[in-house]
Amino acid sequence: MPPNVFIHPLRGSAESLYQDALFKGSVAVNLTRLARATDCDVVSSSSRMPDLLCKPEHFPVPIVTTVHSTVEDHVRALRSCTTDGDILDRHERKTLIAQRLVIAGENRYYKSRRHFISVAKWGMESLKSSKRVDPTRISLVYNGVDTEKFSPRKRADHESRFTTLREVDALKVLFVGRYTLGKGYHVLKEAMRNLATKGDVHFVLAGDPKGAVLSDVPTECTT
Repeated sequence: MPPNVFIHPLRGSAESLYQDALFKGSVAVNLTRLARATDCDVVSSSSRMPDLLCKPEHFPVPIVTTVHSTVEDHVRALRSCTTDGDILDRHERKTLIAQRLVIAGENRYYKSRRHFISVAKWGMESLKSSKRVDPTRISLVYNGVDTEKFSPRKRADHESRFTTLREVDALKVLFVGRYTLGKGYHVLKEAMRNLATKGDVHFVLAGDPKGAVLSDVPTECTT
């Protein structure tokens, strides 16, 4: 750990609704004290709303929340997918079970005097239309990419790390993300079935190592 990084453990976690409530309560009790003790310039939060119970007007520094998507948009996407619920992870199940309570808290959160960063134009428009956030409190900041590490110019270096892929003479499909409904894993499985009927395809899956992936992949794609 770098010497200028300090970790202050707080009670609770996101494992259950009860633990999540404990965590948010602990943040509300301790965050102001930590902000003053560390002499920080800004509090950075996320759309998971760990600071939901905090009142930004009582804070010595601004609270800035980075938003990838709102809970309401996430719930709408989950409910619109016509697929079995067995690929929902525990966080998605928790969100659907407590959606009314969570969305009510979210609406209150976005009415507060925080500043919000959206990583996409769509997200910025969603904040303005569905959450009625004042446009002056929203900034658009795209996700950054390290162009030195992720660059076509380093093709030789990439190929040396993945020699087996270079030797595969077939269409290659890369999927990056958790194997859940929210990340579109059900769409990937359907694509596997369709592409398997058209010829050889090589799939590269990079995601949650805890997932029992092969047992969930269409059998025609595992030979």
